[in-house]
Amino acid sequence: MTLADVWSVQDGYLCGTGLFRNKNKCVCLDWRTGRKRCADTGVGKGSLTCANGMLYTLSINRLMGLVRPTPTEFKVVSSFEIPEGGRGKSWAHPVVCNGRHYLRHGEFL
Repeated sequence: MTLADVWSVQDGYLCGTGLFRNKNKCVCLDWRTGRKRCADTGVGKGSLTCANGMLYTLSINRLMGLVRPTPTEFKVVSSFEIPEGGRGKSWAHPVVCNGRHYLRHGEFL
């Protein structure tokens, strides 16, 4: 795991992004053994947060995805592209608080 990787523990599994070792894929590891269960491209390289049993993933290319992780697959339930506004790549982490989903790109929220 590198400092650029982002992880979340869910139902005995560690789900996250493997930017370098796993070639920009979402990865699911067994928490007890450390074995890789599955890997998928999801919405692409980016950041994530976990809420309500789902992964909220934001790619560096402004693609937001709601992902249902399981030990065998990362199912993208829905996705959308955030509007242009900020400059450059979208590096901020998605935030879920009090039932609301917040996204930031540059100076835009």
